[in-house]
Amino acid sequence: MPKRHNHEDLLQINVVRHLRDRFPGRVFYASVNQKGTRSNGEQIKLHDMGLLAGVPDLELMLGDGRVGYIELKYGRGRQTKAQKAFEAYCKANGYPYALCHDQQQAVEAAENMWREA
Repeated sequence: MPKRHNHEDLLQINVVRHLRDRFPGRVFYASVNQKGTRSNGEQIKLHDMGLLAGVPDLELMLGDGRVGYIELKYGRGRQTKAQKAFEAYCKANGYPYALCHDQQQAVEAAENMWREA
């Protein structure tokens, strides 16, 4: 039986599909998947390998060595403490960051980041 997606998963899938369709061959991004249940040993190993709590859903490669970040939340979803800390770090250090609650917001944020890069 196929695994079901939650609302935030579907939002991210739709945003990525839209960006791929709208900007074929021009859009470069990465997703850091931190979801799922892991054993304590696996959590420690991933932490030791560099997995960081609070990293946003999408990292956009903007060109000229710059990156931007988009955190996706469905509906009234709110950031965790770690996500707020990552956002604060980005803003304090000049990295573009957007918190988006729907596909239109995320696509507009991505377009603005690429335009301003």
